[in-house]
Amino acid sequence: MAPACASYQPFHPSENATGESPEGESAADYELRAEDGTVFGERRVWSEGAAETEVDGRDATVINVGFLLENETDSPIRVPANALSLQLNTEQGTSYRGVRPVRDPGSMTIPPRDRRRVEVTFELSPDLEPDDITNFRVSWKVDHEDGSFAEVTSFQQTRPAYIPATYDYWYGPGYFGPYR
Repeated sequence: MAPACASYQPFHPSENATGESPEGESAADYELRAEDGTVFGERRVWSEGAAETEVDGRDATVINVGFLLENETDSPIRVPANALSLQLNTEQGTSYRGVRPVRDPGSMTIPPRDRRRVEVTFELSPDLEPDDITNFRVSWKVDHEDGSFAEVTSFQQTRPAYIPATYDYWYGPGYFGPYR
């Protein structure tokens, strides 16, 4: 079990992590294709992590997810309001499904040849701390006149890298001979 109470826990995409958020965070990148293979846009999905914060005047733990959607056609793209949800798993083996955004962004239309950024916050059970969460998945969907594209983007908890205090352990002192 992890040490008590982290106020922030970063996460990274565990698949399709070939893109970046506008701030340079690792993002899952998707080419939006209709059932017939027609490409109608691109979507990047990233997470700003889990954090302890305040929602409507009360303490809460939330997961923040960002989306950047590009419409590459001459027809609008629609993001249905009810197609966004989150599932998460904890260190204790508990799963939470169907978590909805704190404030539903509503249906959104992206005009032809345009791009939109959306930030979504999911409020979690009040008994969860940010570092209790091991992974989560965000379900989303995009509609176009040529068809729909639905996906689930998975994220893993980002653990800090451990670098030993004595970095010369590979060769040991004196391996290269005396310094000149």
